[in-house]
Amino acid sequence: MIKHNGHILFLTMLFLTGTALADTHYVIKDNAGAASPFTDWTTAASNIQQAIDDALCEPDDTVMVAGGIYNTGARALASQLTNSLALGGGITNRVAVTKVITVRAFSTNWADTVIEGAPDPNTVSNGPAAIRGVYLTNGAALVGFTVTRGYAYSNYSSYFGCGGGVFCGGDNSVVSNCLIVSNYASCGAGFFGGTVRNCFIAINRARDSITSTAQSGYGGGGATLWGSSATIRDCVFSNNYGHRSGGGFYGLCRVYDSTFVYNAGNNGNAAGGGINGGGSGFVSNCVIMFNSAQAGGGGVANADAYGCLIANNYNRNNDAGGYHGKLIVNCTVVSNISATASMSRAAGVSGTPYITNCIIYFNYRATVLSNYNPNATSYYSCTYPAPELGDHNITNDPAFVDVAGKDYHLTPDSPCINKGINQGWMDTALDMDGHRRIIEGTVDIGAFEFLHRGTVFTGR
Repeated sequence: MIKHNGHILFLTMLFLTGTALADTHYVIKDNAGAASPFTDWTTAASNIQQAIDDALCEPDDTVMVAGGIYNTGARALASQLTNSLALGGGITNRVAVTKVITVRAFSTNWADTVIEGAPDPNTVSNGPAAIRGVYLTNGAALVGFTVTRGYAYSNYSSYFGCGGGVFCGGDNSVVSNCLIVSNYASCGAGFFGGTVRNCFIAINRARDSITSTAQSGYGGGGATLWGSSATIRDCVFSNNYGHRSGGGFYGLCRVYDSTFVYNAGNNGNAAGGGINGGGSGFVSNCVIMFNSAQAGGGGVANADAYGCLIANNYNRNNDAGGYHGKLIVNCTVVSNISATASMSRAAGVSGTPYITNCIIYFNYRATVLSNYNPNATSYYSCTYPAPELGDHNITNDPAFVDVAGKDYHLTPDSPCINKGINQGWMDTALDMDGHRRIIEGTVDIGAFEFLHRGTVFTGR
């Protein structure tokens, strides 16, 4: 009797609070036994959209998707359709997550579960009949998929033409543990907007048409994020292309603990081959290597950088191969190249930078050593020659482990050990390797703290 009364009390409280138990809706591609509400594998929906449409709009509801290639069906959204029709074309999504739910792949291997968009059949490109991979409303989540061959209509006078792979409806849309590969749009070809975690973003292309040679389209081959609370964390951006700024990434959000390699911005206005922060972006503890651009910053442009390795990037014009911006702290900027000579724009760090605790070395403008702009203000950094503006800089060779092998950790003989200046943010910060930022009382110069043999440390 007590147990029965407990059930009644629980149900009464559930009714009064308006809270529903979370449901899981299942999907098996082309399941012949599909039957609403798709709450077990036997009656699973035959496509992802079917299960989404049946789900309640509850944050804890999940659509669980079995492995397969989901490349049929399409959904145009009214908010996008009205806007895009005024521009002469419609924008259609292979999957439209219009409810605040989680869409999750059952397999932990993202290669097993694929959402595939399609080009406009008339243009074989991102024309009016193109199909994007996924639309994700603000607050919804996409977990564990490969999203590929998504195309967003390329009339770039509207943001709805961005996000060939994934278009996020707000900063609280979450994409995690996904492979975003080979998508096309006028901006943010891999994804647009949202918060992104533990994803691999590769071979995405931002330009008006994949067959056009016109200098058009925005930037952000891998991604474009503009939200004040949007973040990227623990991601890899590789071999993405932005016809304008930000071959890997373009936008104002905050980027943490991520890797940007072999990305490119290709036309004369393309700044930031790896990252373009849009003027107020923030980049922390990132590896930025082997990227290229035509304008400022083959590696990074227009973003504050903390604790990053910015190395072996290339500028095809006369601006920085490494970093172009205003604030750079505890970074290692090394072996970057600018193709042409310009006394006013250095190959390593250009713009009007304020430099603290950085190693800026072995950067070349053509064949001329060119580490920083003459107007740079530098404190507690290692570079050559000694900056005229600033104080407590050293010019000695930083003594890396292996420059030719691209190992930019410090050797025991490095003059950069314990020669930086401590700042408040370092109290709980970690370096590029996950070690405490301050180990022996004083921070090291550069992106990596040196660990003496026998050092006990805590990290990630």
